Parts: sequence; structure tokens; C-alpha cells
Amino acid sequence: MLDGQSLSDERVAEAQDQLRKRVRIKVRPGTELPGGADEIHTDAHGTLHVSPHGNLAEWVARIPSDALISAEIGTVHLEDLYQILTEEAKT
Repeated sequence: MLDGQSLSDERVAEAQDQLRKRVRIKVRPGTELPGGADEIHTDAHGTLHVSPHGNLAEWVARIPSDALISAEIGTVHLEDLYQILTEEAKT
């Protein structure tokens, strides 16, 4: 349910698939990210949400290991799913 309306299982699955193509990373301040990705946003905790073009793990591997604090590849977080679905409802 979103704003009192049911969402189809297909639409929820599409949004989950979008999230599986993203990376959540936290890097040391001043770290330059590798090319070949679109930055979606930065959350309140400083985690970057990025959509690499191509293989997610290979893109993350290009970040210097001493600059990478954490990385989540292809995870689906409820708050991200909700954000995608609510943004669509606004349009």
C-alpha cells in the first residue's frame, strides 16, 4: 500500500531490480570516485548511493582500498524502495 493504493507485485519487483543495480558506499572525505557511474544521492549518514555502468563489483574494486570505508553491492533497503515508489507517485 502506498497512499491508500495497492501496488502491483510487478511494480515493486521493478523497483527492487533498480536497487540491485546500485551500490551504497562510504569513502574517506576527498576520495575521488572512479568514472563510469551516476551518483543518485548522499544520505544523512554520508553514504553515497551510486549506479555504476556495468559490473558493480568491478567498479567498487577500482576505489582505493585505503579510501573505502564500506560498500554494499546490490542490496535492497526498505527506505530506498519506499523512496523510489513515492517519487513515482508524485509524478
